[in-house]
Amino acid sequence: MEVLEIVKNSAFFWVMVTVGGFMMGSILNRKFKTVIFNELLMSVVVVILVMKLTNTEYTSYMEGGKYIGFLLTPATAALGVKLYKNINEIGKNAVPIIGGIIMGMLTSLTSMLVVAKVFNLVATQYATILPKSITAAIAKGVSESLGGHVAITTATVILTGVIIGVFGKYLVKVFKINDQIAMGVSLGCSGHGQGTALALRQSETAGAVASLSMCISALVTVIAAPLWFNFTT
Repeated sequence: MEVLEIVKNSAFFWVMVTVGGFMMGSILNRKFKTVIFNELLMSVVVVILVMKLTNTEYTSYMEGGKYIGFLLTPATAALGVKLYKNINEIGKNAVPIIGGIIMGMLTSLTSMLVVAKVFNLVATQYATILPKSITAAIAKGVSESLGGHVAITTATVILTGVIIGVFGKYLVKVFKINDQIAMGVSLGCSGHGQGTALALRQSETAGAVASLSMCISALVTVIAAPLWFNFTT
């Protein structure tokens, strides 16, 4: 039992569990070619299972998990390289890109309003799910400012990313989105980081546009979400 306590309180152990789950998903995804083995989904499942089996608190996991989170900043900054390489293509399509981002934001906010009305959610619950389509770091701040439950907001953002990561490729095919610009905007606005990662797998142009859409929609949502929330409650 002493050994187990030492292991589960080790930051290195939880880094390895998280990375191991992601690598397992990647290997299984390539082998079986099925959406079930999405890397992020597998990583989440593995971490939860190990935490349950070892009876580990979230705070203990974050001793290692915070290092994974730290890497998100340089990874996001690295997307600027793709933007720079595709700046001419983005400039030529600036109007449809901005229009797509606006429509994507309105669709996200409206869909959450519909959910709130259908399920008769109170203001706190509505505020919790409202920023579900933007990156977690910003979504938590928006949720907190509106009086939502930050922990549940984080889970909602992750779930949104997983859904887009798993089904985004098929949704693009179903709606026949062949244009790389349109694909990038739709995936970036709806699936934040996971949508951008998926777009990068389709093409460099789609990935660049997705990263731009993710960043702009997140920044504008900081202003738009409180106004929308006050207007609709």
